[in-house]
Amino acid sequence: MIMAVLNGMGTSTQGVTWGPVESIDFALAALRQRVHHLLHDEAAPSLCAAGLHLDILAATAPNDAALQESAASLRAALESALDALRSLLIENDPGLFRRGGLDGALAALAGANLIVWDQRPTPPSWTPAQAELAFRIVRDCAFAARLASPPAPPTVRSAGPALHIASSASLVPWPSWLPGWRHLAAAAALSLDCPGHAAALELTLAPAPRSPHA
Repeated sequence: MIMAVLNGMGTSTQGVTWGPVESIDFALAALRQRVHHLLHDEAAPSLCAAGLHLDILAATAPNDAALQESAASLRAALESALDALRSLLIENDPGLFRRGGLDGALAALAGANLIVWDQRPTPPSWTPAQAELAFRIVRDCAFAARLASPPAPPTVRSAGPALHIASSASLVPWPSWLPGWRHLAAAAALSLDCPGHAAALELTLAPAPRSPHA
């Protein structure tokens, strides 16, 4: 999927030219949608069915201590798998921002322990495009931070017209993410400030200052 999109970089479709960042961004969005579909329509029902069959099996021999112990262990493993699946469903939900806006989407990520959010209302002066991009950057940060060892969910807080994102996750190549984020932020008239620490992430998103000639 991603390679197919990358092969079309720089081409024009219906008057719109895709650059490298836009092409990769589109490919990742399509991949998230595919992952969400597979988890929601295939993996989740299969795990639920497995749990149901396990309960039926355990009920056939309620006095079999060995069977009940094995069933309890399997049930715990299934619950753990379902918790991880729910988290992945939220992270890859293509309609999360559309349904809840920035505050609702951040609340969903926080509820799945993907971020730590102070629950202050996000800046109301932002345009919908700016708010959606902020959500996508927060979600990208959460995804990258989960790959760290140990994972360190990013902290998100609002302060005036700005949104601050920070993570102490180590071994994450944060600098390699910044050019793409800056490119997309500039297109949405957002400024993205980052001190540039390689071992940690500190981002500040805010509406870009208007030109005095605008």
